[in-house]
Amino acid sequence: MKKFLRWLAVIVVLVLVGVYLVLELVIKAKPMGTATDYWAQRAKGELTHDVIGQWNFAQSVAVSLSYLEKPFFEEGEPYRLEKYTEWCKENMFNTAVIGRQGYAFAMDDDYGWPMEMRGMGWSYALAPIAYAAASIAVIEPARTKEVVYYLGELAEAHRRPPFWLDYAIQQQWGSPLRDNIMWKGPHLMLLGLYTLVSGDKERFGPELQALSRDVYRLHLTNMAKPEGKGRTAGVCCEPNHWFPQCNSWAVTGLALYDKIFGPDKEFGILIGEAYRKDYLAMVKSKLQNPKSGMLRRSFHPREGFVEKFDGAFPSAFVALMLKQYDPEWAGELYRTIRDNYVKDIPLDLGASVLESLPTTAKGELLKRDVSVGMVGEGALAILVMLAATREFDDPATFDRINKTMTNIMHPRWTEYEIRFDHWWNDDETGIPNFTMGKLFNMYSGWWLWAKVHVGWSTLLHHDWAAQRDAQGNLKDYTAAPRKAPRARRG
Repeated sequence: MKKFLRWLAVIVVLVLVGVYLVLELVIKAKPMGTATDYWAQRAKGELTHDVIGQWNFAQSVAVSLSYLEKPFFEEGEPYRLEKYTEWCKENMFNTAVIGRQGYAFAMDDDYGWPMEMRGMGWSYALAPIAYAAASIAVIEPARTKEVVYYLGELAEAHRRPPFWLDYAIQQQWGSPLRDNIMWKGPHLMLLGLYTLVSGDKERFGPELQALSRDVYRLHLTNMAKPEGKGRTAGVCCEPNHWFPQCNSWAVTGLALYDKIFGPDKEFGILIGEAYRKDYLAMVKSKLQNPKSGMLRRSFHPREGFVEKFDGAFPSAFVALMLKQYDPEWAGELYRTIRDNYVKDIPLDLGASVLESLPTTAKGELLKRDVSVGMVGEGALAILVMLAATREFDDPATFDRINKTMTNIMHPRWTEYEIRFDHWWNDDETGIPNFTMGKLFNMYSGWWLWAKVHVGWSTLLHHDWAAQRDAQGNLKDYTAAPRKAPRARRG
């Protein structure tokens, strides 16, 4: 019996050692960089090795988008905001035309996104690449021409039907201009970032001006309605569905418009500033839970009804976008999320971000352990919270979440790019021929953004003119361009 027990003990020890080795050498992956590395990029004036790899991949996506579908507005065609509505009216029931939108890009097996996710799925994947690009031009000014080119291609792509046809055609609202701040907000930011960084007001300036005025007019119309009968600050995503995070996009987009054009000639004021004041007043008075401090997920202005569910994703997003305007309020919101919703995963696998806290029927909090399998519950919250750590200068929380991202996504070098579509991520997503690895590729722009984000205030107040010559043209820097990094395995 003693001999048996000895052998049993040996077997148990060997099993535990094996489990430990599998955990440490196979499952756990070492992050490619730490907060110290990413925070130091601007001071050093250069991107980290892994950021270059992710930026290279993002550039390939932008290039594929740029030539696999013709522009929505032909070159030299005068800009008319009405064209969006006219296109929808003409093609609403033309299934052949609708079916072709985005098809060529979707069929790009290396960089394409699935047809099943056209609309906000594509928009959410594209937008953070642009946010990252602007910060990259601050970190490495020699990349400004490169950044401007890709910002232009991304803004051009975002005009096209694959980025809004889910709303306008499939949901049959008839136009991307009817409410729809979930497309208008990111689009304003794309147009604004290109114009701010490049100094070129001709290419997208007319659209930025027309769309900014359109959003502000809708805002004024909504503010003039009676309470409980449609009154709201800002603009709905879909009619009667108002979300705080989508309107925070509009706040930043209109701030870019104010920065570029100054007081609007039609309204005689800084329309972004006016929009922001009304938006913040509404969020604080109607959308913020007075007990938890968190933001509610949505508001329905026709009834004046606020859904009674706190959300980490909308709260983190609004804190991230509004910190420069109300740092004390946004900072308190950020700390509430960090201290209550960011939970460490056992076995030193990192930290996840819960979308909501479990409660009893009486509203009492339940104790809940966090596992890797629960990461999907707060995927959007994780991505946004990682970027928010940069806005709020919180390297410790960045490293905790970054570790989780690494252990879940397992980035790999493929030639000069960092990708995620390899054997580790071969699980099915439910979309034919689109694995989890390809899904990670699609949304990897959020991770890139978090690694380089220099802060919205920095972007808005950066001396962009210093990166242009006396004629306003982007400078040619004399320093030799950095070579593409060698592939690293592991």
